[in-house]
Amino acid sequence: MQKVYQTFLGLLSFFLPITCLILFILITILLRINGDLGWLFYITREWLAGKELYTQLIEVNPPMIIYLMAPAVWLANMTDFSAAGATKIYFSLFVLIPTIAHINLSRLVLPEKTRNVYIYAVIFITFVVPFYDFGQRDHLAIILLIPYLFVRYLKVSSQIRINSFKLFLYGVFAGIALCLKPYFIIIPFFSECFLLYQFRKEYRLVTIEPVTAVLFFCGFITSIFIFHPQYFSQIVPLALATYWTYGKPISSFGLPYYALMVMLIFIVARYLTSKKHRELVMYFNIILLASFLSFLIQSHYSYQLLPFKTILFLNFTLTTCLYVHDKAEIKKSMILISALACYLLVFSTGHIFYDQRGVIQKSMTNIELPKLSDIGYKGLDHTAEMINNNFTGKNIYIFSTNVWPSAFITSYTRAIWSSSFGALWPIPAIAMARNDRGSLSEENVKKIDAVTNYVVNIINHDLTINDPAIIVIDVTEPPSYFYDGFEFETFISQNKKMSDIFKQYQLTDIKFSIHKDKKYKVYTKKSNPVHASSDKK
Repeated sequence: MQKVYQTFLGLLSFFLPITCLILFILITILLRINGDLGWLFYITREWLAGKELYTQLIEVNPPMIIYLMAPAVWLANMTDFSAAGATKIYFSLFVLIPTIAHINLSRLVLPEKTRNVYIYAVIFITFVVPFYDFGQRDHLAIILLIPYLFVRYLKVSSQIRINSFKLFLYGVFAGIALCLKPYFIIIPFFSECFLLYQFRKEYRLVTIEPVTAVLFFCGFITSIFIFHPQYFSQIVPLALATYWTYGKPISSFGLPYYALMVMLIFIVARYLTSKKHRELVMYFNIILLASFLSFLIQSHYSYQLLPFKTILFLNFTLTTCLYVHDKAEIKKSMILISALACYLLVFSTGHIFYDQRGVIQKSMTNIELPKLSDIGYKGLDHTAEMINNNFTGKNIYIFSTNVWPSAFITSYTRAIWSSSFGALWPIPAIAMARNDRGSLSEENVKKIDAVTNYVVNIINHDLTINDPAIIVIDVTEPPSYFYDGFEFETFISQNKKMSDIFKQYQLTDIKFSIHKDKKYKVYTKKSNPVHASSDKK
């Protein structure tokens, strides 16, 4: 029987990393570029080409993600990789660095017989669980922050000596994470409070890694004041006044399921026999709480829940491993269950891999991502072909509050994006302040009124200077993040200069399909009309 268990262990050790790798390759190949990453790639490319960030390129986020995206742009410029290909390859390699650090640190705190399972979970949670949101700022930030959190616990609880350069590196990781997501400062704050409370005598704050993180973060904030003063003078007031309309109801995130997992962690942790193990699980619970609070104070998107989910799944795996380690009588049955779970995972993954073998083989042979039609986006391919046939090298302006159109135009077509915004995210709040003032507080109305002319002037400037050959309007009822009854065409008619510009265009019968469940109208210049009959060469 012992040989059977050893065989299962061997299968587990071999197949789990391979399965995670296959799943990640499938996700990388079979998903289109993330809308936010597509837009960030574009503005990074334009910024490197000489355009001014936060003046000619309006972005709500601090510039750290632009700096991190720069190598992906250089990679695309030096090779034949598309924006989607360069971005996916670059961030896969980037995330690998803190993940290796996380795995190495986990070896210092976990019992030997539980390490492999935890390491496999780290790989799966880091590379597979994010799915479409892989490489988002929230994903990058928590992956960068985890080595810092681990090393802080190790140093304070166990007085383990770690190489000074590594400590400095973990501090830099944490500093980058905070620069990507300043909200995340709540996570190391909660972790330090726990360590101070739990290990008063051993606790030291002024050490290499926290000092490095703080100095890096402060230096970054200072650099924004020096090199990008418009971020604080214009973008931050604009975001505070208008960005609150974005997000989803908190009820749409399946939180009861995650609450059940948290309950199981607390229940199992009570039965851990080792005090050190209980302290480690409690430390992760504190980090979990901080991650959830950082999600609550934001605008509630699925990717903003990724840090909470990452810590939750890691802690769930950690708690389970420690419990099995403490309970010798269930070790063998857990090995059997793990091996069966591995078999099912490999089987399901193999099925997907087999179904998509042609697409994957073609991508591997040509060293490029497949066409959109090959991965199930035929409508996108048709629209991209129409744009390339009629508007290559010409300016396109899209009235939409979704970022995907900008990512699509800049990543999959040869047309030129002519808006300073990736999405017109200030418009929902401005429209509410104009047409539904009673639903807003007086303070909100004042903030919105203060930035309205700034936004309208940018739109008018883009339409005037860039003189787009085509204007596309989202006519979904209502467009995303708007109240019922809103229409972009009405908004345009309420602004004289914008309306005068729009009179130069005429409605066409061109089909424009780039977004699920979204409807668009296409307007072209009256002096140079294009119709559906000329969609193809």
